[in-house]
Amino acid sequence: MKRSNSRRVALLGILAALAMTLSFVEMLLPPLPMLPPGFKIGLSNIAVMYGLFVGGFWYGIILAVIKSFFILFVNGGYAFILSLCGSVCAVSVMALVVKLFKTRASYTAVSVTGALFHNGAQLLMVYIITATNAAFYYLPLLIIAAVVCGVLTAAIVKLAMPIIINSQKQM
Repeated sequence: MKRSNSRRVALLGILAALAMTLSFVEMLLPPLPMLPPGFKIGLSNIAVMYGLFVGGFWYGIILAVIKSFFILFVNGGYAFILSLCGSVCAVSVMALVVKLFKTRASYTAVSVTGALFHNGAQLLMVYIITATNAAFYYLPLLIIAAVVCGVLTAAIVKLAMPIIINSQKQM
């Protein structure tokens, strides 16, 4: 039993390091054309989504919070608030989709739903902070970008899951 707990903690640490690394790499990428200002692909969500599937709801939440604190140290308080609200909302909704639809929930459906709610929570937080409706002009672009990025994230998770699961079985 103790070995199992150690493995779970080690996996959580590895996923947290991966989430922070992917977040940092994403900061180095130039802004992508046709995306709204400030929009990120969400590479770190690959690790968070994997954690959700492998470790469950609390793995996902813990990874989202760790990732958000990394954002706090690198990008400041405003980015932290947006990251935390978006990530916790996304993980919660993704966990709900997985729980409600169990084996019928595809990686793509879970990822796109998470991306949509992540953007929605961040948009709502921007509205609360700025008290202006101007943020909602981004909504159509954010929906399209969330779907595209959600599909890409799901594809990466789908490719990575069998490889990681096989490597864990060999341990």
